[in-house]
Amino acid sequence: MQCPQCGIELQPNSSMCQGCGSKVNTQPNPTQQNGYYAVSKKNKTIGVILIIAPFAGLIFILVAYAITQFIINAITQATI
Repeated sequence: MQCPQCGIELQPNSSMCQGCGSKVNTQPNPTQQNGYYAVSKKNKTIGVILIIAPFAGLIFILVAYAITQFIINAITQATI
């Protein structure tokens, strides 16, 4: 980690820069962890819904089609 003021390399777990004496924030950035941005639980939930919704819609359409075909066949057989 480098000092934001002078750019000198900081010692691990140091709270002040040895070069310029400025205070250094040792807390990690909460929005970025290990090079990846943290994803909130709400965003994960929305992502899961967006993945599952098309499949659920397709299953609904297929079931509705099957029921419709069953009813049409039952009516056709009853009138013959």
